[in-house]
Amino acid sequence: MAAKAGLLAAEPLSPKMPARKATKEPRAAPTPPSRTAAPAAAIALLLAVLLAWARSSLPSPSARAPAPAAGNNSSSNDDRWLADGSFNFETTFCNIKRVGKVSRREFVMKVMGKVPAILTIDDDANLELVRRTARARILSELGDRRVVISAQNSYSTERIKTTVREYFEKYLPEQESAASSNTTYYFFGENFDAHWEELNEHYVRPDLPSAEKRHTALSFGIGGRGSGVAFHFHGPAMVEQFHGRKRWFLYPHDKKPHFNPDLTQGQWLNTEYKALGEEERPLECTLKRGELLYFPTHWYHSTLNLDEHTAFMACFTKEDHIDSAHIDEAAEEPEGYRGAGT
Repeated sequence: MAAKAGLLAAEPLSPKMPARKATKEPRAAPTPPSRTAAPAAAIALLLAVLLAWARSSLPSPSARAPAPAAGNNSSSNDDRWLADGSFNFETTFCNIKRVGKVSRREFVMKVMGKVPAILTIDDDANLELVRRTARARILSELGDRRVVISAQNSYSTERIKTTVREYFEKYLPEQESAASSNTTYYFFGENFDAHWEELNEHYVRPDLPSAEKRHTALSFGIGGRGSGVAFHFHGPAMVEQFHGRKRWFLYPHDKKPHFNPDLTQGQWLNTEYKALGEEERPLECTLKRGELLYFPTHWYHSTLNLDEHTAFMACFTKEDHIDSAHIDEAAEEPEGYRGAGT
């Protein structure tokens, strides 16, 4: 009001004007209607119709897709769980890096001693060994051979002597329903007679410095669906799959996994593993024919065989001879070098 009063005070008063004779003003012509009124009304009507149609086209809340279940990873490639909540043996989820085919130098500089990795290898290099380790051929040629099988509990010293045939027929079918890792058995390691050593001699190692014969020891293994071993650790190793698929779970040595050693791998997956937060879960992936898994020394690892007949070769190695002073020597490609997987 003060501003308005000031404004009025600033205006000069008009002098008094003489009165004029009243005259009859002409009547103003009526204002014609605006030319934009009709189109505006038509547009408003059209928008109202479109809005009503759009609302009727939306699905009702009950018809919309359900939200992901609590605790499940909604990532498009996470298919680790079946509808009933159990672990999916057919999962394609993998968070271990697949590096494909690598040279010796690439392996030394990017992989060796650093991280687990899955390498692509030459399918034909061990084709003869793949043929010899087929289920039917092993039963035919080695079915009566005596073998030692060990309990899947990584803290157990339980061993059983049996035949290959009895192992296939008696022990493998029980793997999925077994009540304890102490009562499930695995054919891996501890079989060093001439027949198995001769089988190992046919193995063609990958052209990598960690796999050179002078630095490695081989161990052939056979498992059935649901078999595997609980978490443990040792020196660096490479594992090549001949038949079937094997699921791997790995933790670095400074992140010791929590697990009940009396549980089978299947039981662990559906209980302790399932209860872990995503950041607490291990690196994991499924290894199949034509692939080789490498992991550095002292990484905790456990396995789960996914098929009725899984056959594989483990190559235990050492890398302490390849220190910083000998990296270039280890990475050097020898004459006639074909490259890993070529």
